[in-house]
Amino acid sequence: MADCIQWWPLAKHLSQSLKQFQTDDGKSPFDKFYIYAGSKSNDKDYPCIEVKWDLEGDINLHGRSEAITNLWIDMFIENSDDNPEKPYMLLYFYQNHILSVLEEWPSKISEDLKVAVMLKVKEIVSDADMFRPNCACRFSIEINWRGKTI
Repeated sequence: MADCIQWWPLAKHLSQSLKQFQTDDGKSPFDKFYIYAGSKSNDKDYPCIEVKWDLEGDINLHGRSEAITNLWIDMFIENSDDNPEKPYMLLYFYQNHILSVLEEWPSKISEDLKVAVMLKVKEIVSDADMFRPNCACRFSIEINWRGKTI
């Protein structure tokens, strides 16, 4: 049976790209984050980024391998600062770095996994501050990929 689905290689690759990301000054904004593919449902260590599988669809079983894969990037931080703006400023700071990773990621996928991708951030949603002092957000990304099987 051919490998017609790619959500696991894509999720693993994205988590590695987040771990390896460095800004222009050679530093990683995520150096204190626990980053992994999958979900640690209980006893999370903070801060953390979890790359999770949402769905894979439009799978072509004949001809060229192609499909649409949706992944979630869930980011969790702890902040018990009395200033209610502080956690939002932190989320905003890290969200922009995640967007920088996503901007570079398609060329890395093409090089490392030998597939062509078109990537779209469908939305970034809040956890509505329901779990303070923990704050979270979710990136929902759509990856339209095609090419040889990974």
